[in-house]
Amino acid sequence: RRSEINDGAAKYTRLRMRHKNGEYLWIDINAAPAVNAQGEQEGIVAALRDAGPLVQAEQALAESEAHALALAAKFETARDEALAASLAKTAFLSRMSHELRTPLNAILGFAQLLAMDPLSEDQRESVSQIRTGGRHLLDLINEILDISRIEAGRLSLSIESVQVGDVLMEALDLVRPLALEAGVTLPDKVDCEHCVAADRQRLIQILINLLGNAVKFNAVGGSVSIMCTEVAGDVRIDTLPPTALN
Repeated sequence: RRSEINDGAAKYTRLRMRHKNGEYLWIDINAAPAVNAQGEQEGIVAALRDAGPLVQAEQALAESEAHALALAAKFETARDEALAASLAKTAFLSRMSHELRTPLNAILGFAQLLAMDPLSEDQRESVSQIRTGGRHLLDLINEILDISRIEAGRLSLSIESVQVGDVLMEALDLVRPLALEAGVTLPDKVDCEHCVAADRQRLIQILINLLGNAVKFNAVGGSVSIMCTEVAGDVRIDTLPPTALN
């Protein structure tokens, strides 16, 4: 390619050449005109270099880039699918809010009407438990449906001074039907005069979970005892079988 050098500029090219053993080689060629003192071109100076390792590296880089692009495309697809699923979940919960609240409000309304009628003491207690449980369930539904707080990982707390004995009795009343079905006896009252700074609704939910486990993992005909103690300024609540108290 002597004619390409005749313009006086250096040239670079990469050629794929076949070796006499049949293998193909990549060769980098850098060529420049050779001129004399008078500035006349007398020939060409060329440098040849085996470009095989460089070509392999470039091919590996190209394959890596193609793989990265494929992964990015998969990531985009997965992100779009996750976003679509999140939107579908939001829409589902929005629809279910009406499906859940409507019958629950009806239950609370009829329970309120029942409470206005002449009732025996047992009947009045049963109606009171229906209303308490219904209000608690409605509060839970309101929390579950607050999508923005849940998805952001933030739940607002309404901290107030809470009488532990009161919330314990409320939680016991909510768990009592479960204990009755399981044949487990719960205490009728709890002696605990301590007060704590807490979110009342969430504290009740924690106590319901604690008492629910005490009933669930108890024996038929068993019972649950509650200990409320203060340790280093903190109030501790334990559910124990009677034998553990001795």
